[in-house]
Amino acid sequence: MFDFVPVILFLFFVLFFIGAVFDVDWIMKLTAADRRYGRKFARIFWGLFAGFGIVSMIVVQISS
Repeated sequence: MFDFVPVILFLFFVLFFIGAVFDVDWIMKLTAADRRYGRKFARIFWGLFAGFGIVSMIVVQISS
């Protein structure tokens, strides 16, 4: 019934990953982490978080 949810989550993770890796300003402002922790830490954190999410969503899609 909710087969589309992993795909939508995958797209969000890809969006955050692109924002973190390529330092896209409006994507990083969505997270508001750059104001709290500094831009470099926010890029590393969201890059790792989104990378893990991308791999997780690929595994979910393959296993289902």
